[in-house]
Amino acid sequence: MFFLSEIRRHIWRNKGRSLLSVGIAALLVSFVGIYIGNIRKNEVALKSLADTITVTAQITNQNGSRLIGLEIMTNRLDALLSADITEPLYTAQAGGNLELINRVEFVKACDTTIIGANSLQALLSVSGEEIIFADGWDETYLEGKEPVCVVSESYAARHDISIGDTLSFPMYIYKFNKDGYTFNFIKVGEPSLTVIGTFQQGSDSSDTQNMIVPINWLRLFVEESGNTFYYDSARCTIKNPLYLNDFKAYMKEKHFGEAVPKADDRRSGDELIVQDRIFIETASKLQENIKTFRWFQIPFFLIIILLIQLVSFLILRSYRQEMAIASSLGHPKLSGAASYFLETMFLYLSGCILVLPMLMGVAGIGFANMMLIFLLFFICACIGIWVALLLLLRFDTIALLTKID
Repeated sequence: MFFLSEIRRHIWRNKGRSLLSVGIAALLVSFVGIYIGNIRKNEVALKSLADTITVTAQITNQNGSRLIGLEIMTNRLDALLSADITEPLYTAQAGGNLELINRVEFVKACDTTIIGANSLQALLSVSGEEIIFADGWDETYLEGKEPVCVVSESYAARHDISIGDTLSFPMYIYKFNKDGYTFNFIKVGEPSLTVIGTFQQGSDSSDTQNMIVPINWLRLFVEESGNTFYYDSARCTIKNPLYLNDFKAYMKEKHFGEAVPKADDRRSGDELIVQDRIFIETASKLQENIKTFRWFQIPFFLIIILLIQLVSFLILRSYRQEMAIASSLGHPKLSGAASYFLETMFLYLSGCILVLPMLMGVAGIGFANMMLIFLLFFICACIGIWVALLLLLRFDTIALLTKID
């Protein structure tokens, strides 16, 4: 109780100094809050970077000149799908001859362009809003293995096709020659496909996609015919770009290399392009910021301690006369120092408590970080005040009282 009454008496008797102590403490804890807040903001930005900057990977040929029209073997795509990825999008191409006049032994062209896809997002010229589906069907049909299709409205008009019709025709896959430009048609059978919808082709694009089928059905149909199935394109989004190096190492284990611009322009999809430049640059900048803040953390808090020590010394210096008088009356210096320590600590913590809610509202510092700032400032204040008192207590009572007289 004696300490509390002494503290209360000192605070009310020296209101100006007390307010000055509270204000300085609020200023110093603001510095601490801003510093810690900057570290936390950079850490949060780094963790959430994958949500703002996506990193995509796409299979390409040896020199990286082709992203579509490739021959991607099934084991290559399966290897990509086994990685830690999301939103895989892949396509395949085939052809067909619906018109009887085009059904010849040696096929030179097809009147039907067939695109297999696992999602409409894999197609650049068709969206879900442009498709009119039969009842009970939607764009998720591409995820299945059923023999169904949607056809373009212009294709349906040319061949008098309606939703619900079943189309049977010879189907072919393309096998490119060594030059990578010419190809042969390989017949894989005559499927029967039910039309479950029609889609509009954009006014700025030609009718290059007559029919869209589920790619899993297309792969199964081709493989059951005894032929090799190739994907035409494949891309994905890396699930957690913060582990980008792990993804690249895994892809290297699966024998995916990086495109070499001077390599031969072939159709085989053996290489991988990772669009990671923007992510790496941004992540590197954030990591450098965090590293810099961490590196200067100890010097920063040493400066805070020195400032608290200096301010405490200058404010408590005016109490040296009272300390000397109390010491001459038999009060131990340590007991008096404890009283001044608690008084100053109370004032500093009051300033800390006043400014922390402001830091939460203005700087967006969370409660957990606020408590961390409070703890760090408390430690700095304890060290600074105690060192200041140790310096102040190095006086000779008789000499100081004689000097005062």
